[in-house]
Amino acid sequence: MAADDTAAPAPEPVHRYGFTSADAEETTECIRQMYTGNRTVFRRVNARSRITVGSVTAGPITADRAATTPFTFQINMDPFDYVMCGQIVRGALLMRTASQEVRLRPGEAYMYPISADLFLESGNFDVAVLRLPVETVQAVAAQYAGIDPRELRFTSMTPVSPALGRHFTNVLAMIHKDLARPDPALCHPLVATSMLNALAIAIVAAFPNTTMTTDYVSGPGAVGTAAMRRAIAYIETHADQPITTADIAAAAGTTARAVQYAFRRHHDTTPMGYLRRIRLERVHRDLQAADPADGATVALIAARWGFSPEGRFTAFYRDRYGVLPSQTLRAADSTDKTP
Repeated sequence: MAADDTAAPAPEPVHRYGFTSADAEETTECIRQMYTGNRTVFRRVNARSRITVGSVTAGPITADRAATTPFTFQINMDPFDYVMCGQIVRGALLMRTASQEVRLRPGEAYMYPISADLFLESGNFDVAVLRLPVETVQAVAAQYAGIDPRELRFTSMTPVSPALGRHFTNVLAMIHKDLARPDPALCHPLVATSMLNALAIAIVAAFPNTTMTTDYVSGPGAVGTAAMRRAIAYIETHADQPITTADIAAAAGTTARAVQYAFRRHHDTTPMGYLRRIRLERVHRDLQAADPADGATVALIAARWGFSPEGRFTAFYRDRYGVLPSQTLRAADSTDKTP
């Protein structure tokens, strides 16, 4: 018996771009096309100089990787209209705005300023970068800190602590690893939405911003039984779609902060945690109904419901059902073949 896949959202297309060059003018033009508003100047170019750049976009997330052999350059950049953060893999990077200057070493995380002119200088380096819409990060700040999205301002290019910097770079590494695959899990809309939210949370938590200095706001008020029923009904009927806490709150007729509080109080989880429970149940149902002979796999079924096998999906599943998802799939196959 094959699992019903009528609810599976269509995969997002993956766009890849890359170039390798030893020519300073050619490289300048390629970088200009990737990052509008930059003015690149190369220095100390020699016969061994070369730069390699790769970029992969899946939905709203773009992962860039740039590496050079001795190819020192300076870049002046206009303010971005998106959020861009990265990690130094090799070499060093000088970043300077009108009010800040930082020198980064291998392993360190950093954020490009959103609304300030930026000067960069480096050479013989390797960096991994992620780009995402500024509106996504603003929505996370509003959801978890209760501020107006327009009030979000980042105040430093480096993390608030080593621990939160490591958390951000772990998320960055997971996304880069996935997008390097021929068929990344991030091409599935539910996975992309979940990972985009996790990335935005990691950024808001790691890099100093106005959510860290906002005043305490008193309790969000009660959410009635009818509103909770509406929230739960919305989650259960839209579990196959990319939804957010703001969507759930709108369906319930309340605020994101109030619905967060209500789910904590009544279900000991967040709205997105409750959504994950429902999606896990759907995965379990589909694994039980699946037939591997029809091409069903754990990875495909998990991705259908927004889980990446590279994440904590297997641990979540085992904690909930006491077995690995692959064991459920094999058991379903054996049952189908029983005379």
